[in-house]
Amino acid sequence: MFTLKTVECLGACGYAPMMQLGKTFREHLTKEKIDSIIDECRKNAASQN
Repeated sequence: MFTLKTVECLGACGYAPMMQLGKTFREHLTKEKIDSIIDECRKNAASQN
């Protein structure tokens, strides 16, 4: 369901740690925020099936 890629820089040092999810950027991440984002993605995928 997920593909993870590491990158050197997303050009937003003031918002780190961050990730790009499709065309959306998620900023100021914590472990809890990442877990929540993953749960949200799973729920969205399940509702589309």
